[in-house]
Amino acid sequence: MDDQTEPTTRDLLWDGSVEVLCFGAATGDWALRGMTPEENERHNPGIVRRLRALLDRHRVGRLYLPSPGRFNGQVARPEALDVGWMDGLMFRGAHAEGVTLEKIGEAVGIASSDCPTIVARNARSLLAVAAHAGRESLYDLADLASGVPVRKHASVVDAIVETLAADGPADGISAHVTCGIGPMAFEHRLDDPVHGDRNRRLRAYVAERWGAHCVGDRWFSLGAIISAQFRARGVPNERLSHRHDCTFSHKDGNSPRWHSHRRDKDGKRNFVLAVRRK
Repeated sequence: MDDQTEPTTRDLLWDGSVEVLCFGAATGDWALRGMTPEENERHNPGIVRRLRALLDRHRVGRLYLPSPGRFNGQVARPEALDVGWMDGLMFRGAHAEGVTLEKIGEAVGIASSDCPTIVARNARSLLAVAAHAGRESLYDLADLASGVPVRKHASVVDAIVETLAADGPADGISAHVTCGIGPMAFEHRLDDPVHGDRNRRLRAYVAERWGAHCVGDRWFSLGAIISAQFRARGVPNERLSHRHDCTFSHKDGNSPRWHSHRRDKDGKRNFVLAVRRK
């Protein structure tokens, strides 16, 4: 197997202030299940050792590992992750989509398959955020179902912008989207015998709020929705970037480059490591 600490892709953003390393299928399974090291080891043997190796290889001081499975649109501060691993080198403990990057050398790790990760920064305050951005992270599911919102931030994009703007003007924000499923692979067919009604309601909901270009008769673009939501919060196109690798379809030779829940449904996860460098 290839070196598990060698990233599948690497991006150095915003004059080197944030480094984004993505680890795909050739580097193993990065699934995180449970808050403690022991829980995670039971479900994915060796995962703690492998995470520790990333810290050494990529010069990370502390690693924050949020638990985004509730799709709640929340961004946490580092102190909210209060379950320490490896003598305070890694932290877990918050049910949130992402975590702020507040100190040089610290990192946020997002384990996912198909759900993209957003990395954003305010150039004025230098505060950064890394966050999971799955489908239900981008709108309030209760609002879609009943028209009655139940959460503070309808989208994790709202939480990111408000978090970054709290420490400096919002006009300095830039965002990058990586390691997610492409729109043509993310089918939401209107004639689906099981989910057709939901897909029709979702298509109308998305098109009305963020534009018809975000969703079609058979497909659903998480990247387009994320960009539209940032633009609605005042972040212009020139400060939005995307790495257009598709977790479902892209390959290295004959082998899938990424784990994909929609393709494989095997519970395996990719890993996005966002490190603050400046």
